[in-house]
Amino acid sequence: MVAHDEAVFGRPPESLPMHHPAPPTRAPSSTGLRTEAFDFTRRRDRIRFLDIGDVFYRKDRNYISPLRLQMEKFLNPAKNPAFEHLEVRPIAMFRNGKAVGRLTVQVDSDFERHNGRRIGFFGFFESVDERGVAHLMLDEGLAWLKERGCVEVLGPANFNLTHQAGLLVKNFDRPPFVEELYNPPLL
Repeated sequence: MVAHDEAVFGRPPESLPMHHPAPPTRAPSSTGLRTEAFDFTRRRDRIRFLDIGDVFYRKDRNYISPLRLQMEKFLNPAKNPAFEHLEVRPIAMFRNGKAVGRLTVQVDSDFERHNGRRIGFFGFFESVDERGVAHLMLDEGLAWLKERGCVEVLGPANFNLTHQAGLLVKNFDRPPFVEELYNPPLL
């Protein structure tokens, strides 16, 4: 086994922004924000989760929505064999009944078995352009991963590194390639 300091991909660059907990003034009760967990075994929850993602890109001419039927199947534990080794928690955040963010956090037991470390992932990350919203969602997701013994978190990756992974940092003016994640230049 390779020690963490000697990992193939090395350490992240020092300039990489790190997650910091939401400031205390951003507590959900004082901002009108509330989080809601979804259950992907229920079709209604899968559809609502996908609908939330579409809200963020309605006016973005470069966004190409993934095939809806394919995404519904991907999120369905009964149809996606990845769920045999994934524990997934889908989370959405709302302000006054309006969706302002979503993400999933997940633990992949196959990844742990192969790498010898309990690593969590986050994906399907969408947020309005407000750090407080992003922080609160990540805080809730990170707390869930910590409860499951995760010592590191990787993302964004939609379930794990063998699915869609990464973050667009430039070329926002062109449509994405097939299976390439797309996000606006926010935060």
